[in-house]
Amino acid sequence: MNAHHDEDEYGDVYVDEGDVIQEITVDDEDLPEADDEVASDIDGDEADDSIHTFTGHTGHKDSISAVAFSADGQFLASGSLDGLVQVWDTYSGNLKCKLEGPGEGIEATPWTCTLSIPKTGIKIKAFIASVHASADSQNLVEPSLMKGHPYHTEGLTCMAITSDSTVAITGSKDGSVHMVNIKTGKVINSLAAHTDSVECIGLSPSRPWAATGGMDGKLIIWDLQHSSPRGTCNHDEGVSCLLWLGTTNNLVTGCVDGKVRVWDCHSGTCLRTFRGHAGPIQAVAVSIGGEYLVSVSIDGTARVFEIAEFR
Repeated sequence: MNAHHDEDEYGDVYVDEGDVIQEITVDDEDLPEADDEVASDIDGDEADDSIHTFTGHTGHKDSISAVAFSADGQFLASGSLDGLVQVWDTYSGNLKCKLEGPGEGIEATPWTCTLSIPKTGIKIKAFIASVHASADSQNLVEPSLMKGHPYHTEGLTCMAITSDSTVAITGSKDGSVHMVNIKTGKVINSLAAHTDSVECIGLSPSRPWAATGGMDGKLIIWDLQHSSPRGTCNHDEGVSCLLWLGTTNNLVTGCVDGKVRVWDCHSGTCLRTFRGHAGPIQAVAVSIGGEYLVSVSIDGTARVFEIAEFR
């Protein structure tokens, strides 16, 4: 007989009792669910690289959008869309004081000032000035100085000030970045490269570089001496926050895709991608020793990542 006959040649095939070798009883509970098969093949993006996760935040009534450590690392200031800045003791986790905002959400905290906590006499440096993404936020300092210079067509989203307090670098929803003389309010130069809202700005503490991140997925490193981009680091989705790691060439970005990335800004190489968050990153901060990075997300968690190797 030819073993390769077409199946249709045999017509219907029947099995009688003599063909049964063994009977096995199977309960419905033993059958695998369709979801079980999916769960067994977890995407690598679901990995959690954090060494600790803080959940259940109740200190603010809305999303936390900005965080910053005090100079000695003893306190942490958190800004929220509820319009408050709250100062926390990092050792005990207790709330030390609340700073009332102007009634709108705190989106960035570029200025520092010395605060004295009532009844304790403790003085700390906390970031308390807010930047609001509204059409009325075109004036950075005294209105009398800035009036008449509407250099952004939409609201401000972020700002950084040079160490000598002479120049403010501002970013806007319109995708523009401008360098402004703080005393005169006049635009010194413009940095044009983003095609969508600029969400964050950071100045390198050791080089004449600035970094800007935007919803176009770009991290752009600028040479401020020549007012030109020296490199672009592309992301899958928008860049919502950034932070230079001390005096190194390394910089951290927090992104809309929920990932935290470490970049070598000299070569443009992504050194590490940290996963764990299930929502966009709102802010990042580094511990005083530079060993740990804290990120906060709209997923309601704060996660701690170890970054000692990038110091």
